[in-house]
Amino acid sequence: VDILSSRRSEAEQPKEVLYDGWVRYVDEESGYEYYVNSVTEQSTYDRPKGYETKNDPFGGMRGRKGEEYKPDVDILSSRRGEGEQPKEVMNGGWARYLDEESGYAYYYNSSTEESTYDRPSLYETKNDPFGGVRGKESKSTKPSASTLSSRRTARDEPVELLTDGWEKYMDAESGHFYYYHEDTDTSTYERPDNFVTDKNPFDSVRGQIFPGGGGGGDKETADILSSRRADDAVVEEFLNGGWCKYVDDATGYEYYYNEAEGTSTYDRPDGFQTHQNPFGGVR
Repeated sequence: VDILSSRRSEAEQPKEVLYDGWVRYVDEESGYEYYVNSVTEQSTYDRPKGYETKNDPFGGMRGRKGEEYKPDVDILSSRRGEGEQPKEVMNGGWARYLDEESGYAYYYNSSTEESTYDRPSLYETKNDPFGGVRGKESKSTKPSASTLSSRRTARDEPVELLTDGWEKYMDAESGHFYYYHEDTDTSTYERPDNFVTDKNPFDSVRGQIFPGGGGGGDKETADILSSRRADDAVVEEFLNGGWCKYVDDATGYEYYYNEAEGTSTYDRPDGFQTHQNPFGGVR
């Protein structure tokens, strides 16, 4: 057994951790199980008498043959890399991680160094990089509201300003809407309860966002469409007063833009007729 123990690599994880320094390994070359005492450096094929499992990486679901074996949560936590980012950061020092090798999610408290599979009671998300859509796992990964918020630039304008400091933004990369509160540094996909529009920076759509027709989500304001318009975008219609009509490639929505005023709107400006149509006629 000492031969097996001597060729064990330093990175090899034990199959079972027992009391008083005993651990169980499996030799990959021979397939034999053996026990090592990290204190006395003793090795043996025989399970030490009277010693029960203290930390069994496959003890979460021991039982009948054929059942799934779930690694012990402390084993998952011990092999977490220093640079690994949590999937969710909660209050009280808790964070949620995902073990890449097993695919299991677990919770770790950096203050108490405690690890658990069970979500800590009464603890809510403080800053969740992938927590905007909590609950059942989805085949398509939706970035968390905090991730969207972290990549927002100083030039990004809110779509909607709410009472009590909340702001609504649209992430240009994903197209998702989210809410952000600067004072509390909180981001969420869910509209804050009881908060109404305080001031909408896009005056053409004050107080509301129009319901989307096709996708069931929000219809982006005209200013959002206008902000992503390419420099060489085709003008569908020229109107008097400096107004131009465009069609947003991403959504197919028509909107009107006045370069002199810097104003965008879905509504055709009142009293303005076609001044010059780049496609040769008056529609």
